[in-house]
Amino acid sequence: MRISSNKIIGERISKFRKSRGYTQQEFSEKINLSVTEISNLECGKNNLSYSSLVNICNELDVCPCQLLSGAIKKNVDGNIIDLVRELSESEQEILYKLLLAYFNTK
Repeated sequence: MRISSNKIIGERISKFRKSRGYTQQEFSEKINLSVTEISNLECGKNNLSYSSLVNICNELDVCPCQLLSGAIKKNVDGNIIDLVRELSESEQEILYKLLLAYFNTK
């Protein structure tokens, strides 16, 4: 089962919001979106606009790359591991086979 990028981004927004101790209501007031819009973003139902992305990142003190790609580490290895963890088991297996094929042709 493939998870949409909106859903993944929404889960990241929710995670960062909760880590800052904000309820959806508090967060919505800080970034000037309705609670419904916050809920829809976190559930992956709505696309994230550029202005909302900027406001969310500013309020949560995160880089847009953290929300969009999950990249939060300063080294490539750590970011690769984080991205792979977000894949389903079958997607991880496909990626593994691709990497094996790549290394076997070197």
